[in-house]
Amino acid sequence: MAQFKRGTIQMEAELASVSIRSEPMQVMRSDSSRESIDVLGLQIDTLEKDIGMGRIYRMTFQFSGGKEEDKQINQRYICARYPFVEEGEFVMSASRPLVITHVSSGDPKNRGILMEYSTINVGESLQVAYSRFSRCNGYQNTSGCGGVFSQSSGTISSPNYPDKYLPHMHCVYQIQVPWSKQVRLTFDNFDIEVVQNDECSYDNVAVYESYVSPSEHGKLLGKFCGTMLPPTLLSSSYKMAIVFSSDRSIAGNGFSARFEGVDSTVDCDRTFTAPSGEIVFDGKGGRYSQCDFHISVISTARIVLKMNNMSMPCMKSLLYIRNGASDQSPGFATLNADSSICDDYPMPILRSHGSRVLLRLQTTDSSKTYFNISYEQIISSCGGHVEGISGSIAAPQYPMKDSRGLDCSWTVAVALGNRVRFSLINIDDLKSSDDSGFCGMFAANRLDVLDGPHSDARLMRRYCRKVVGAEPLTSDDHEISIRYKQHGGPMLGPLYGFMAHFSTGSTSLY
Repeated sequence: MAQFKRGTIQMEAELASVSIRSEPMQVMRSDSSRESIDVLGLQIDTLEKDIGMGRIYRMTFQFSGGKEEDKQINQRYICARYPFVEEGEFVMSASRPLVITHVSSGDPKNRGILMEYSTINVGESLQVAYSRFSRCNGYQNTSGCGGVFSQSSGTISSPNYPDKYLPHMHCVYQIQVPWSKQVRLTFDNFDIEVVQNDECSYDNVAVYESYVSPSEHGKLLGKFCGTMLPPTLLSSSYKMAIVFSSDRSIAGNGFSARFEGVDSTVDCDRTFTAPSGEIVFDGKGGRYSQCDFHISVISTARIVLKMNNMSMPCMKSLLYIRNGASDQSPGFATLNADSSICDDYPMPILRSHGSRVLLRLQTTDSSKTYFNISYEQIISSCGGHVEGISGSIAAPQYPMKDSRGLDCSWTVAVALGNRVRFSLINIDDLKSSDDSGFCGMFAANRLDVLDGPHSDARLMRRYCRKVVGAEPLTSDDHEISIRYKQHGGPMLGPLYGFMAHFSTGSTSLY
């Protein structure tokens, strides 16, 4: 086993295995190592690998290590071509040894390999580079991989942020604030490889109450990927752990986040990520003026809200409910004009259009305010049925950006005998028109407005690019359909979608 900052590795044509271990790493340390390997001698017949065809390989080099569950961190070989990783290098966390296994069929044309390696600090990561032609230039490291943060407030970020993060990372950020406080984590920037499901099985940021290992950890507060900002998270104690993991291929720009210790008797913001739960506020326990309650469930679900009990004098307190993750998200058409509730304006059962909801309490006397709201997720695509005199509709992520695939459908209905007036307030550059600006039926990202509730209704307008000052549309009857399709993935980039307003128009005016 090699344990040096510089050295050489020679493998003959027969089966061989060698381990490279960086200097013993304590959690408190911010430095670790990068292994840069140059191929000094390489005489072989072939090093090709074709997984799909099941070919037999005459000579291969397998790399394994990194975090505990990584049985094999690399399936690239000297001559392999993998489109998402720079040729001749990869990166891995230094918490476990790197093992290089050389397998040869014994062909006399294979003469083995001689590699030289050196260790360079890059911030708690181990980078191995191997090339037939030249030494790898590597990465410029501006931020480390994990560590212990014992302070009242601070910032953390992914390795190499704000540039693209490194592959094969497993970084654990242990946060401890004064024992009488709780940890609040707020993400400022977030760009992690997106997947079209909620498992975030490739690259992800997982937040725990505490963390020792993949098999020993506290409650999971949330696991996130993509480009949409995660909600603010609050621990139940003075500890929190953030675990950043990346695989071998596609990389984003990573994340940056702020943490601070907060007093629960003064700070009342809360985030709920469980599939169901209750939001209970009793103002007698503290003196509050504004409290934000975020609900965030899996992206393939919607949220049903039900009021169980409420005492909220309208002259003292209002609870605003937004149909999305931001205070700029649309309100609920079945509530009053500003989408708020109080004793005089109770809350009916609400169903969100997407997977996130924001409730914001504003009060001048929290001691007189109490409510108990239950919520649960239902597996349903984004969209829904909207009725009312007027209201707003937006993509689930609006005004934040998201790179997940979406297929949302709304039906908007006003009173019988009237017409629907649709006004597009804002739309992102969907980048899906042809060179002439035409939006075809197969545009990757598109917003369709149909004159009726059925799929065969007349298409009133299709949007697939940036539009400013769009003319309002008016239906022939009292219902319209709105369909928003977002392709998702890294090619077209993250989008905030659209924001639109509808109102009631009399048939006598048209």
